[in-house]
Amino acid sequence: EYVDMIGGNFDGHPWGHEGTYCLCNEDPRHPIVRYIFDGNLSFNLNDELYQYKDFDREKVRVLLSIDMSKFKNHRGGRKREDNDYAMAWIKSFGKGRIFVSSPGHNHHIYWNKDILKMWYEGFRFALGEIEVDTSTKPKPAYALPPKEGEKNPSTRFKTPEESQATFKLQNGYSLELVADNPLVTEPTVCVWDGNGRMYVAEWRTYMQDIEGSGTSDPVSQVVRLEDTNEDGIMDKKTVFAKDLLLPRMILPLLDSVLSAESDTNDIFEYLDTDDDGVADEKKIWYEGGDRGGNVEHQPSGLIWSIDNWLYTTYNDYRLRFTNGKVEKGETKGNRGQWGLTQDNSGKVIFVDAGSGIGPVHPLFPNVYSKWHPKWALEDGFRQVFPIDEIADSQGGFGSMRSNGSAKSFTATCGQSVFRGDRLPKELIGDLFFHEPVGRLTRRAVVKTDEMGRRIFQNAYSEDEFIASSDANFRPVNSATGPDGTLYLVDMHRGVVQESAWVPEGSFIHSAIKHYTLDQNVQRGRIYRVRHQDFEPGSRPKMLNETPSQLVRHLSHPNGWWRDEAQKLILLRGDKSVIPALRTMAIEDSSPLGRLHALWTIEGFDAIEQDFLKVLYDDPDPRVRAAAIRITEPFFHRDMRNVTNLSALTKDKHPDVAIQLLLSASSKVSPETRSLANAVLAAHPQNTYLREIDEELNKDYFEELARQKEMAQLEAEEVELLVAGKKHFESLCASCHAPDGTGTDAPDGTMKMAPSFINNPTVIGSKDILMKVALQGISGPLRGKSYMGGFMMPLKTNDDDYIAAVLTYIRNSFGNDAGMIKIDEVAQARKETSNITQSFTEASLRELQLNSGSEIKLWTLSASTGEQHLQFLQDEDESTTYATKAEMKPGMWIQAEFPHQRNVFKVILRAKNNDYPEMLKVEISEDGENWRTVADEVEGKQLTSIPFDMEVAKKVRITNLKGKKLWWQLYELQIIGPGMGDIDQYKPSDRHYLQLSNAEAIKIGWSSAKQDRSVTGGDLKVAGEKFSHGIGTHAHSEIIYDLAGRDYKRFYSKVGHNDGGRDTYLTFEVHVDQEKVFDSGDMKKGDPAKALDISVDGADELKLIVTNGRDGKPEGDHADWGNAFFVK
Repeated sequence: EYVDMIGGNFDGHPWGHEGTYCLCNEDPRHPIVRYIFDGNLSFNLNDELYQYKDFDREKVRVLLSIDMSKFKNHRGGRKREDNDYAMAWIKSFGKGRIFVSSPGHNHHIYWNKDILKMWYEGFRFALGEIEVDTSTKPKPAYALPPKEGEKNPSTRFKTPEESQATFKLQNGYSLELVADNPLVTEPTVCVWDGNGRMYVAEWRTYMQDIEGSGTSDPVSQVVRLEDTNEDGIMDKKTVFAKDLLLPRMILPLLDSVLSAESDTNDIFEYLDTDDDGVADEKKIWYEGGDRGGNVEHQPSGLIWSIDNWLYTTYNDYRLRFTNGKVEKGETKGNRGQWGLTQDNSGKVIFVDAGSGIGPVHPLFPNVYSKWHPKWALEDGFRQVFPIDEIADSQGGFGSMRSNGSAKSFTATCGQSVFRGDRLPKELIGDLFFHEPVGRLTRRAVVKTDEMGRRIFQNAYSEDEFIASSDANFRPVNSATGPDGTLYLVDMHRGVVQESAWVPEGSFIHSAIKHYTLDQNVQRGRIYRVRHQDFEPGSRPKMLNETPSQLVRHLSHPNGWWRDEAQKLILLRGDKSVIPALRTMAIEDSSPLGRLHALWTIEGFDAIEQDFLKVLYDDPDPRVRAAAIRITEPFFHRDMRNVTNLSALTKDKHPDVAIQLLLSASSKVSPETRSLANAVLAAHPQNTYLREIDEELNKDYFEELARQKEMAQLEAEEVELLVAGKKHFESLCASCHAPDGTGTDAPDGTMKMAPSFINNPTVIGSKDILMKVALQGISGPLRGKSYMGGFMMPLKTNDDDYIAAVLTYIRNSFGNDAGMIKIDEVAQARKETSNITQSFTEASLRELQLNSGSEIKLWTLSASTGEQHLQFLQDEDESTTYATKAEMKPGMWIQAEFPHQRNVFKVILRAKNNDYPEMLKVEISEDGENWRTVADEVEGKQLTSIPFDMEVAKKVRITNLKGKKLWWQLYELQIIGPGMGDIDQYKPSDRHYLQLSNAEAIKIGWSSAKQDRSVTGGDLKVAGEKFSHGIGTHAHSEIIYDLAGRDYKRFYSKVGHNDGGRDTYLTFEVHVDQEKVFDSGDMKKGDPAKALDISVDGADELKLIVTNGRDGKPEGDHADWGNAFFVK
């Protein structure tokens, strides 16, 4: 009656007290809620709000309700399918009146003038002072989420003019649209050739629906855009190369273009021999081979750096084109994700996306080090300041502000150092990169202190260079253009997370469907950043110029021109310009011109030591540092040449001292260590230099120690560890941190991902780790939440990749666990082939409960002789655990598992008579509290102690009687599910196979027998007898119809009957025409093999026995021992 009177009953509070939520004023003209919150239909309120059960809108007049059109209100714990959550209502009840208000939990609500006004008028209604309408009204459609298939109006595509109105730029700047759909479709990269023609990669199959259907269809393309009337706006499109699989990188050369697709490390050269804008010849330029991995975790970039090497992301090498051949050189590992850039000195800048870090290893060229100290990014640098208020961050509401906008980096990419000349000079050298989830572009300034530390800072206080409220503004790349401005590639679409990150049931999946973002595809835009005080520069004609003419551009104020000129000079290969280059490197008035001239000479392999000695005295530290770096090949060949650098150790500029340390680390020797020590001695106050030296040479000495350790390992494990280290550093380190401790989230309140150090999933069951790696995992783990909230599945990578990276993390960061073999990954992949969802903590626990049988993973302890427990964990069957003391009551042995697991039996195999006469078994689920599961069990040489299935973290076996012998054990087994033991299934649950129920039986000799061998004797394999089962003979096939029988498992132990001949046979099990078990060759005397197979939902089971490798069927007597189904 109370609930009927009130109109509803408390049913939880999905909207917690710390959040700010959007409420709907369902009738702003109603006297009780008139004019509150300025008469707005929707308003934000910070309070703890309740949901109600037994609520019926038809019986009340709702005044306020949750605005369910706003996705930020879609919190977990909601229970109404109609999305009707009333927050304030009135009704009449008998002769009385009811006014209900959910707002009123937080203290500050009592000072909110609008809520107070509502309460005042509501109280007046309840007291009978005013008459108001109490008739029911339907919930307004605008406060409900879009219906299935209905477009969300807040995320519709906008016209260019409408989009311009959504941009917020810093004063004086604007965005000019230079290409729009259909001129560009799904653009991801833009670059220019020497004549200023733009090449764009179009990802036409990227996330065309929420499942990512057709992603691997080869229908993407590279197009060439031209501005034929030189107004700065592209007006001509030519498809340069088509039928591609998501092209990842583009680098124009002379009359050709390099490009690479997804799922391969190959780079192809596309030639346009008639210059019509269409490639008419394709040939391999670099053969890197196939590769796997998610399309977001594959190489991109391909820039020709000032050092004449070509760099990409996501690998550990660089490439160089010399004398018509491609040379491969190692790096310390290239992280980053999408996009690549370099600064004016040639430092390649990587930006990491998934971990929310932003710039990574930003200090030094990564041929030396990937060092990334935390101070390299200013505190708070990873916080972002969007204006979109669209709640579609992958990390869920915890990663967003109360208005739904992202708090921090989640998908940073598309970086470029601005090096142009047609925007304000203050921008030169600044790093621009994008956060497409936040719909913004960050400008980062690089501050250098007196010791040479480079620190990245947001150029603006709690603001961004560009931000937009357009849901489809998705900036993914940028570049300094030939015209001296900054170009932005806007993929202009709804979804920017690949399907692996948006599994059904995830937060982001729900957000995408709510906003109907998955419907927004096949568009694209390219902008350039303009400033009111500057006009764009002229278009280049470099492809038409001679090498001598190109040399002049090496000192151009626009870095794009300098880079392009250097590349084209080297590609033309005309060494007659070398004298002019030498003169320029020494005499040019532009330091950057001198720098490019020097590196161009290096590209011709025309460097001489005497020439470098002149440049050691250059007035600009960038030129001096480059000359030091170019000296490295000379002292690599002959260490005596290190002395040429001695005079520079006292150079006062920190960049020169830093480069000396970097070069010294490139080949560690007594001579280079002497050079490094001289630098440190000359700058005793610069503690940063010592920090650098320790970091650089720490790797060297650690590598020596690692090589010494690996010399003791098997060759296969060495290979896996080496490969795994590279894979880890290029991908996993983003979220799990290079030292395995887990990367801190931007706000410091949590980690991006769990630590690998002593992680029970990592060092525990190999089977679990492999399956989690293959399928991914989402949500909290072991009671902790992580900012990323989701680890992507690695199943798109091959078995070698997964085996390598898992072996590495199991044997690094202080972990010491077994290697994972390639064939083990293949088996785990097969076993999880039908899994479509990532693991959660709940499903991981279910997996863990049925694993953990490897004794090597257990922590063993004992009351006596604990030091001898190691012999239970070795592989030598002749060694024993021994107490080396007489057995006394209370003497115990204990096993602790890496995680809780199901157990139902303990097996002890003793030496001779050295076993207790009576024992008990106790289990502890939490490791603290104990419970007896088997008591006063008689001991034997082989003691088997079954009990009901229990969840245990620890198991203890205790002796109950004295005995004047030692306790000695060859073997300790603690049995759980999946280990082939029949006792995991209660006798009452076993439905033994009956030949009379078989749909079909075929046998090669005699007839199949029920509960007997084919000859009528015992079912007996290697001395093990079976009271139930089927005896048959090769070749045989027995088929059972399972349709509608609700069987879940099929169990049996199979083997060659002891009464047969010394021949070979094999057992196979097929479920619905798919082979799910193959015993391999088994001969008489081999122990029986257990099989435990899922038949859940299956229609047919086929049991097959075939001839073994000897091809002889005679005497192939086969036993399906204890064959039964489980429901």
